[in-house]
Amino acid sequence: MHKQIKTQWVKALTGGKYKQGKLRLRTDEGGYCCLGVLCDMYAKSPEGKKKGAYWDESNLFHTSKRTDGERTDLPSIVEKWAGGGIRSAKLKLGRVRLRGRYSSVSDYPVTLMGLNDDTKVGFRGIARRIKAEL
Repeated sequence: MHKQIKTQWVKALTGGKYKQGKLRLRTDEGGYCCLGVLCDMYAKSPEGKKKGAYWDESNLFHTSKRTDGERTDLPSIVEKWAGGGIRSAKLKLGRVRLRGRYSSVSDYPVTLMGLNDDTKVGFRGIARRIKAEL
């Protein structure tokens, strides 16, 4: 992952501008998955603007005017822009709440999507893992 984009992503996740959402890149309630925050950064970047990336009225993310919208997965063009290794990254879960009970498994690998959607880890915790492990 490109260091500059990683730094900006961590700052975006911890800055308070984005509300965390689950199961979608961007929710109808205005929340974002951690990967949705990265998509939003891409859409606002010079490269994203040049390609025509945008969110439509149904909160689908389009990487250009000619692409189908994406609701749940990080588009490959966004991953490439960020430097790669994001979708396949397996992060250490640590001690977090899983489905209402604590797990003490510290080395359980989890994707960023799983960390955002399947745990109670907030953006600050996700940002710490991105900073340390990507």
